[in-house]
Amino acid sequence: MPGQDRPALRGVIEGAGHKAAECGIKSLALQGAAARALKAHGIQISADPKQPYLYINVNAYRVMQGSTVVGCTTRLGVSVRGNPDAEPQLGGFRPKAGSYVVLCEAGRLLSGSQRDVAGNVAKAFEADIRSCLAQLSY
Repeated sequence: MPGQDRPALRGVIEGAGHKAAECGIKSLALQGAAARALKAHGIQISADPKQPYLYINVNAYRVMQGSTVVGCTTRLGVSVRGNPDAEPQLGGFRPKAGSYVVLCEAGRLLSGSQRDVAGNVAKAFEADIRSCLAQLSY
């Protein structure tokens, strides 16, 4: 079947909950940004838990002036992660729980009006995913 030898990543999104929704940031928009960026790099989307994953994290906070919402501040993080075949040990330290390896990482802080932040976040995530993927060889 064509395309089976193309690299694949599954997606993991964290932080797209209540606080992000208050700023207009929706998980579906982040999924769309991820799908566009992966497609642009020739990477398939996988549901296989054994595959490495594109980790997307958003922390969103409303900016208040008194009791009035005047904007939102967000911290965006993107990385490609995978679970190692064997648990690593560094200088006598090893994880008590599972571990992962970060293959690339990108992120930024964004602030803006509540009206504009959702669109800006989706565009920034897409750019950060592309930046992260550009750090990889595949």
